[in-house]
Amino acid sequence: MQAQKEFVTANGRIFECTGIETKIGKITARMASGSADEMASFFSGVTEFKTSTESEGKVHGTYSNLEFIKASIKADGSVEVEMRILSEQEIEMAALKESQEALKESQAEQDELLAGLMYGG
Repeated sequence: MQAQKEFVTANGRIFECTGIETKIGKITARMASGSADEMASFFSGVTEFKTSTESEGKVHGTYSNLEFIKASIKADGSVEVEMRILSEQEIEMAALKESQEALKESQAEQDELLAGLMYGG
């Protein structure tokens, strides 16, 4: 029996895979074609993708909050793309960090405005 084809759809592109493996906090897709550089370039900007099989023709997995880890060449010459699935705590920490950066920028703008008002700048 021939193995079912699997597909990853990300940012509007569909990639045929020879295997997709999920583990706690990680998903790995072995690509049917493409170079490691091409996959690294594309998947470094991916934060969500969907998986499907040829026979089903429908999505059977949706993975979000992804972070690219690496694209590597395996012994058989295939390219494997590894993505990390961020935990809720990591997502919250990233949002907090982003919020703190925005607050720092806002504070700097206020300081500059006040200095201009106080010292006639």
